[in-house]
Amino acid sequence: MENNNFITEDHVGFETAKLLRDCGFEAEVKTWWDDEGNMYKASDEYPVLSNYDGKDWLGHLDFECIAPTLNMALKFIRKRYNYHIIATPEYGDVEYMPGQWQEEFLGWKYSIIPLEGSTSLIHPSVYAKTPESACEEGVKFMLNRKI
Repeated sequence: MENNNFITEDHVGFETAKLLRDCGFEAEVKTWWDDEGNMYKASDEYPVLSNYDGKDWLGHLDFECIAPTLNMALKFIRKRYNYHIIATPEYGDVEYMPGQWQEEFLGWKYSIIPLEGSTSLIHPSVYAKTPESACEEGVKFMLNRKI
């Protein structure tokens, strides 16, 4: 029987990991991506990897880049670019019958908040199914603007 009550770490997806690498993200992690988008976990032989040493150690496995957690990516955005990304639930009025409106959950939306200076928010209209996927969309949005 599968237990859905376990909390697991959320790693960024393959495309986000490559964007992070291209923007200078560096850390020691226990997961990495190969060049076909398959994630691998560390072993006793390679307990931790960084983008710096991964090609040397795992070139035979077609190492592409490390697979950091979403939390590490969010921290990178805060430290490198001075922005904070949050996910908020969004609700809106939906017409379910002509003239009949009802408030419904639309999904999760990310907001990007500058930590210094301007108080304006970057708030693209992107809805996601989970708060984690909304935050990852925010990370990708920021990294694509910085490359």
